[in-house]
Amino acid sequence: MTDSVRMSRADVAAFRPNARPRVLIAPVDTAQALNMANQLIASGAVRRGQPPTGLGPNTKALIGVVALALLTATTLVVVMVGRSRRYHAPQGKKDRL
Repeated sequence: MTDSVRMSRADVAAFRPNARPRVLIAPVDTAQALNMANQLIASGAVRRGQPPTGLGPNTKALIGVVALALLTATTLVVVMVGRSRRYHAPQGKKDRL
């Protein structure tokens, strides 16, 4: 493709002899682009779709940031409690009058 053309909508459909066309992909109205593998379409290969499984990269990054924040907060609390205990610890026996 050497020139981009603005289109309001582009659906990907399957056509079979003596059957009604079946829409395979109908992008939402806010889609900016639709990339399809030409060889896959030309080959007519069909398989059931499989939704993604597991955690996505954004979720993994968020979990890492939250874990790091919790570790930092825990370390800060431990350090501050340790300093507080040293500050308020008894200083030895005092002389009684």
